[in-house]
Parts: sequence; C-alpha cells; structure tokens
Amino acid sequence: MRGLPLPRHLMQKGTIALLALFLISCSSSTPQEIEETPLGEEGETVTPEVETSSSSSSSSTVQESSSSPAAPSVSLSSFSPHLSEWQAAWGSRIPGFNLSTLKRVQTKTLKAESIDALVEHESILAKQDELDYPILFFSEDEKTIVYISPSGEPDSEVAIIKPDLNLYERHLFCGTACAFDSAVWMDNERFAVTGYSEFHPSSGEERCTETTPCTFVPTLHVFDITAQTISKYEGPEVDAAVFMEAKLGE
Repeated sequence: MRGLPLPRHLMQKGTIALLALFLISCSSSTPQEIEETPLGEEGETVTPEVETSSSSSSSSTVQESSSSPAAPSVSLSSFSPHLSEWQAAWGSRIPGFNLSTLKRVQTKTLKAESIDALVEHESILAKQDELDYPILFFSEDEKTIVYISPSGEPDSEVAIIKPDLNLYERHLFCGTACAFDSAVWMDNERFAVTGYSEFHPSSGEERCTETTPCTFVPTLHVFDITAQTISKYEGPEVDAAVFMEAKLGE
C-alpha cells in the first residue's frame, strides 16, 4: 500500500518507449558486479542494518561490506524543495514535522543486495502502463532510473536501473512492516526515497503486541551515488490510529 500522498513525477512516454526497445533488443548477458569503494571515517559509529530479502529470489546475492562508510555528503535541507508535499502530508499528522525533525539512524555503503540483467525485469514496463502513478523515476539525464515496486504488493523494493549497462540492482527490500512510496532526484547522482516503517525502539521496548499498540515513523533513504552511501532517516513516531487516518487521505 502506498503511504501518504506524495509528489508524483510525470513519466516521459518517449523515455519509456526507448527503455522498452532496449529491453527487446539487448542481450541477456548478466552485468558484472560493481566494485565497492571503501569509505571509512574515524570517529563515526554506524550500526549495521540487515535488510530481509526474499528466499525465492533467483538474483545473485551481494555480501555487504563491514567497513563503515563516511558521513553523508549532502544535507537533508538540500532536498527540502523537492519534498514539500511529503513534508506537508506528514505535518498534518505530526505537528511541526519537517526535514529537520528527522534523525539519521544509519549510513551504509551503497552496494546492491542483488544484481540482475535488466532484461530479466522487463515486466515492470507492463506494470507501469497499468498504473496511474509512477513506479519509475528518471534522473535528469535519463541514464539512471529508480524503480519502486507498486502498491498492493506484500513486499516493497527499491532498485536502480541503468539501461545502457543492462543493469538492475536491488538496494532496499522490506516486508509488510514497512514500505517505499516515491522517489525524488536532486541531481543526476543523488536522490531520496520516501516511505514509512513500524517503529521498534533500540532500547528493546516492545511494539505491536496485544498490550502495546503499533507505532510508525516516516522514513527517508538518501542515496549518494558519487559518495557510494545510503543514509536512512526516521521521523517522530505516531500511533497506528493516526497513521491509518493519514493513509485514508491518499
């Protein structure tokens, strides 16, 4: 299910047609994995976060490096003009909500969980044609595409697509406890993925039990392709009743 109403980028039909032609004509050879660039920084502690991946996937699994990446090279305020509707939507349920109320909870190296040949995922084009909202988000130069799986599916994923390289990289995946709903590009190298997730305090305090209600937090994943990092941010938590009320406004 899609989350709060978010800014939608208009799809360029010409680009979709070119992508379709590429998928038909390109070879089915599997792309080579991209070398990871070490990004250590002294003094920063980053808690590794293990994303749950589907056991039925036929994609080649990429092991995540244990090296700590550098702190984000881009500030959240840089994305503010591109996320005004998202901030307003959450702000209607969380008084005073804006990007400055988000807390960075993780920064990790940008390395795909799985890598496939793009031609093995050509069904996403058919899905896009059936929907009235975008699931493909193009960079300005149209060389890189962010794919977010459609709403209504039990699991959510975020992939980076590079048509010129016949490349499909899955970078984020989650089950019913969280979802990704939109993406905005700041430039050709940096973009943010919006979403939400169930909140589970680091203290171990339980949520979603018979006696403790579920709570949710808005989430933002900032991708920096140049710096090779993904940074995850979380906003203030809201209880399930407020969260579901917000979703009714889609």
